[in-house]
Amino acid sequence: MTRLLPFLLLILLIDVSSMLRLSATHDEGGHLQFGQSIVERRAPVDPMQKMAISAVNYLPRHWLGLAGIRPSRDTLLFLSRLPTVVSALVLGALVFAWSTRLYGPWGGLLSTTLYALCPNVLAHSQLATNDVHAACLMFASTLLFVRYLESPTPAHALLCAVVTGAAQVAKHTALLLVPIFGVLWILDLVRGRLPRPALRRGVAHAALAVLVVFLVVNAAYLFRESFVPARVYLEAYRGWSPEVRSNSTIAALASLAALAPSLPVPLPSAYVYAFLTGLHANTMGLGHGPIYLLGRLDPMGWWYYFPVVLLLKTPLPVLLLLVAAAALSGPFVRKRPLDEIALWLPPAVVLAFFSFACTAQLGIRYLLPMLPFLHVAIGKVAVYVPGRWPPLRYRVAVGVLVAWSAVSTLSFHPHYLSYFNELIGDRKNMYRYLADSNVDWGQNAHDLRRYLAANGGRPVAINPASPVAGRVIVNVNMLVGVLAPAERYRWLRELEPVDHIGYGMLVYDVPRR
Repeated sequence: MTRLLPFLLLILLIDVSSMLRLSATHDEGGHLQFGQSIVERRAPVDPMQKMAISAVNYLPRHWLGLAGIRPSRDTLLFLSRLPTVVSALVLGALVFAWSTRLYGPWGGLLSTTLYALCPNVLAHSQLATNDVHAACLMFASTLLFVRYLESPTPAHALLCAVVTGAAQVAKHTALLLVPIFGVLWILDLVRGRLPRPALRRGVAHAALAVLVVFLVVNAAYLFRESFVPARVYLEAYRGWSPEVRSNSTIAALASLAALAPSLPVPLPSAYVYAFLTGLHANTMGLGHGPIYLLGRLDPMGWWYYFPVVLLLKTPLPVLLLLVAAAALSGPFVRKRPLDEIALWLPPAVVLAFFSFACTAQLGIRYLLPMLPFLHVAIGKVAVYVPGRWPPLRYRVAVGVLVAWSAVSTLSFHPHYLSYFNELIGDRKNMYRYLADSNVDWGQNAHDLRRYLAANGGRPVAINPASPVAGRVIVNVNMLVGVLAPAERYRWLRELEPVDHIGYGMLVYDVPRR
């Protein structure tokens, strides 16, 4: 615990200092409103990608209201973000625990250092959104499932089921735990040559776990509108367009509903509608602006979007350490195959799903659940394996990579949301590669006000609707065509920015013509 404490304090310090500087992002208000509807047992509004876990972020506001305390808007936002910080701290502790168990104290320190200095974790651990909650609960669920497979007791099955249920109300991405757990369970059974008692016990525990997961999901929504007849959802399906109805998942669910239209669906309607709305939007490429990648726009995106995002928004030394970890995996797989597979399988499943089955290519935040697994996997690099490198030279090389990662990440403080590694060159060039929540998510309003105040009253055009001369400030997402027609700022894209505001707004000096 004493080894872990400095890293947790580092995360807390970075998050708090950043939260005091940055304004609300575009999605935080929606998540908090959804959380409010859960706490106050009202009908949820705009269920798309909004989940019951947001009630945790809303609770500080609710408690202050009950106490009759009315703090400022910025204070309320700060307090609403703190539960996400707590999730990040818990996740850091779990990363330390799993890596230490597998690779010893030095492995645990390496994994936790990289986690604590991960720009993408830092960026989202300070927001009142559900991404870090989902990453924490998916990681914890997988860790508990591995422990269950090693010691398959009812208590372990029950604990894993409770956390897995909590993951389901954090983000629908957690549904990917079903195939992940299925593969791990099958591999464990095959490794044990499928003994019949283990198979029977596993089936019984699985049935118990499913019941517990459903109970947790319903409890998270306070059992509001649970067990709605299937025909209600079937009627909504029939009102959708033929393109949406052609979605294989939606069509399969509709077929099941048609077989038993009076059968109650054992899930809260808000959870079901959020899932169906997400499928609807994913099929049609709705719910977001056009996808932007490497100077191109497309409503449905590209299969290689997220690999490019990982390449550009992961610190380069972490990528090098990840390659080293993969190369060194052989002895560790032979020693603890279940743990090693459990570290590499979830990242592969998450990346494959979002690359080939999802059009919501809006930012690296969708890949957050895979990052802590990779941080743990890198821990094995701290275990020196005799080879071509002398021990001292090997350890110095690892230390240099860790120091490089720290400098690269902290140089963006407090603008971790806009982090890019050194591959893009000048940081003002990031808009040439990616946009949306990879660069700007509305978090720079305070910086804009500070910039204008320091500008000495000089005339400035902010997001002008037509070409103008003089000092111009434009939002990156408007510049590239995500939040405005692409043609609107073609005249400005021909120029080079002279400055930036939090990387998400570019400053130009436009000459008179």
